[in-house]
Amino acid sequence: MAPKDKTYYSKHSDKEKQRSAVNYKKRKAARCLERATAAAAAAASREAMAATATAAAAMTVAQAALLADRAAAERLVIAQLEATAIRALSTDGYCVFRGNDAFRSKALGLLAEMPDDIDTSTHWRRIFNSVEGTRYQLPLPEVGKRSPYTKAKQFALSEIAPLINRTLLGSRLKKVVKAAILLSKKTSAADALSQGPHRDWPLDSLHDNGAFHLWPGSFDATSVRAQERITVHLNAGDVILFHGALVHEGAGYEGAAGEYHMRLHFYTQSAHGPNAWPIADETERVALV
Repeated sequence: MAPKDKTYYSKHSDKEKQRSAVNYKKRKAARCLERATAAAAAAASREAMAATATAAAAMTVAQAALLADRAAAERLVIAQLEATAIRALSTDGYCVFRGNDAFRSKALGLLAEMPDDIDTSTHWRRIFNSVEGTRYQLPLPEVGKRSPYTKAKQFALSEIAPLINRTLLGSRLKKVVKAAILLSKKTSAADALSQGPHRDWPLDSLHDNGAFHLWPGSFDATSVRAQERITVHLNAGDVILFHGALVHEGAGYEGAAGEYHMRLHFYTQSAHGPNAWPIADETERVALV
């Protein structure tokens, strides 16, 4: 075979270069397409993420608006409750809040924290009553860490007191203090007598079928009449706020030996801090005529 001339090799080399250049352009175009596809996918992902973030932000704003509406409604209700209580305390001298599920739940929760066997010979103080030895008080600030009533104390101070403060009282300048649990032993009908007219401060019923006697508007009374007395019936969780000058008396409770009825008692501090009004554990008896 005769050897090919230089022209042949030159043409062949040019074709190879052309094919190589074409292949290079195809590869380059493929790589550009891959990069463009990846960039488009990334952009789509970013857009999706942005849309999700926008939706989440919109949801957060909606939730925040809902919470704000609820808070505003709650503040309005609290303001209305406070106004109602102020009017009632300044006229009849008392205000009753009934049937609230939150307060009933807290009352039952406090009872659950009480020991199964209540021995009034220790920790409890006798308080005056028509029938001696049937009415007792447990001052919760005096309950120590090793007392069987420690859990009840913690529950009353951390669950019930704050609930009263932020709902029924409504003002940062008012709070309940000096919590005490009151216990009335149930007796025969002959001994189930009321306590006797006197003055002190508000209370929350822990058991159902509670009874509380009072004389509406008796702020300055030095004596009261039996026929002018009214009875407020309270179930577990019902709260009665009453003016410290209002004449009232605890009811007697009829029942079997060993049974009792309990209430949670607070003083209402009208102000706190360096100018707080002092609260004394004093009970002023009033004559019944």
